Amino acid sequence: MASNTTKSKTSLTEQLKADVPQRNQGGKEKELRGQEGQAAPIDDPLTALRTLSCFKQFNAHELQEILPLSEIRGYPPETVILREGDDSDNRVYFLLTGGVSVYVADNFILKLKRSGDIFGEMSLISQELRSATVKTDEKTTLLELSSALTFDPGARNYYKFRYFFSRMFNTILADKLRMTSERAGMYEHAVRRNEQITEQSVGLQEQIRQHLDQIRVYSHLVQSAKDTIVIINTSGIILEANDALEIAFGIPGHKQTGIAIAELLQIPEKEEQGWPGVFDKASSGGWNGEVLVMHGTKDPIPADCSISLVQNENAEALAYSVIFRDIRERKAFEEKILAQSAELEKINRELRELDRLKDNFMTLVSHELRTPLSSIIAYAEALTIEGMVEPEEQGEFLQTIHSESLRLGELVNKVLSISKIESGQMAFEFKEGRLDELVTYMAANYRPKALSKALQLDVRIDENFHSTHYDPGQIQDVLREILDNALKFTDSGSIRVKATQNETESLIQVQDTGKGMEGNVLIGARNKFDWVENIGHHQSGIGLGLPLSFLIVDAHSGQLELQSAAGEGTTVSIRLPHRPNSRETSSRTM
Repeated sequence: MASNTTKSKTSLTEQLKADVPQRNQGGKEKELRGQEGQAAPIDDPLTALRTLSCFKQFNAHELQEILPLSEIRGYPPETVILREGDDSDNRVYFLLTGGVSVYVADNFILKLKRSGDIFGEMSLISQELRSATVKTDEKTTLLELSSALTFDPGARNYYKFRYFFSRMFNTILADKLRMTSERAGMYEHAVRRNEQITEQSVGLQEQIRQHLDQIRVYSHLVQSAKDTIVIINTSGIILEANDALEIAFGIPGHKQTGIAIAELLQIPEKEEQGWPGVFDKASSGGWNGEVLVMHGTKDPIPADCSISLVQNENAEALAYSVIFRDIRERKAFEEKILAQSAELEKINRELRELDRLKDNFMTLVSHELRTPLSSIIAYAEALTIEGMVEPEEQGEFLQTIHSESLRLGELVNKVLSISKIESGQMAFEFKEGRLDELVTYMAANYRPKALSKALQLDVRIDENFHSTHYDPGQIQDVLREILDNALKFTDSGSIRVKATQNETESLIQVQDTGKGMEGNVLIGARNKFDWVENIGHHQSGIGLGLPLSFLIVDAHSGQLELQSAAGEGTTVSIRLPHRPNSRETSSRTM
């Protein structure tokens, strides 16, 4: 078990090396600790952490994270641990064995003899000079804890250790308030007995002075704390608030005295029992969570909050200490991280889509380009070998080479056209022309093909068709693609071509009774190479015609719409404004 603990401590120490401030190795460190300060024989800080009351609220994992900040050291008698007027060394000291004395201006203030007594806690909240000198009375062992509150806010684990020290400080404060309450009771009792036991007056006066000085120290500690500290009674009414409430949140503390804590802080919705439930948890070990500081007419401010019960020596509830800190900066940082994560996920999805399209393109190239090239090469080689092809077959071979070359050229032209449009390099030639004449011409060209498949080809054109502004060559390519698909996928029935106009646009519709398209094919029809899912599908096309048609219609400020279902045919609608919004040669990319 000891080996596991040592290994865990070593790895955590290495992990936190970049975050924990390096201790001063110069003369000042030597002066504070004395010439004879040596590491004590006790070398198990984890056991010490588990023993101290202010760490009992931490679980085993949290203690392991605090462990690298802890160190046990032994000191001989008359060793100066802290010196009045020196800078804070950002360490908190817990007495394990022995005892120390506290001096202010070389005057004795008090002794600390009880195991678990604390000094140096001002380093948790303040960077001010030391206000007291602490010196050992005898051989003394201390647990020293480096304060994480001086970490760079940009460092790793910054907020986590601020949260740990906030919880620890809350427990320390509750214990000090309890001790102060106990000593105040002793003081009151001593005053009542003063008239009867005059011989003890000198000792009592000294004790009173010590208690008052201690009260002043803790009062200064509370008022100078960077965390907001609010003391409420057991009914939830605010009794006192430190200056940090106004400094951090702009809320005057004196104006909050006498109001319910629920008016200042809003607890999370997950606390179903509300403030009574929070008080129950605070009374049985403390409550930690996120709250909203109600800021008048301004938006509530999120804060980390810790609530603990303050008790007297008879375990009677005296008050609750409420400590909270503004976490807007942390929230903004978390939101930024989430936004960046979402953006990275979006980019990742786009990269995966590009990778899929790349694979589809490679499939297209390996099949659609290789097939006609293989035919061209095979037939050409046959023609070059003497006696391989009969004279009467040479014409057929040349015809095959010609048709496969046209097929290959069509594929290359479509790929180049899509690339040019997407890169803004395609030059569109917009002209005044009659769309009805173009529709009639294209339908007439396809009528023989329809008759060869026993299909009925109907054409309906509105009367009084007027000229519109478009690129005839590009729109002709779109109509050719749509009519090709209609004939290719329709085995029986009819193909209907309709052209109409209104005041703002022309509408061309091609409706067939063919196989139709399934939902996933219909959704991906706009994306180039999206149809290339398997080799067998290439028998029906290369998957570039419709994406190219979409781009051409987009460049005309128009819309191309598909309505289809498997087995129910397809209707393609082309809407072209009489005058496009822009004559730029580029189009929106898909």
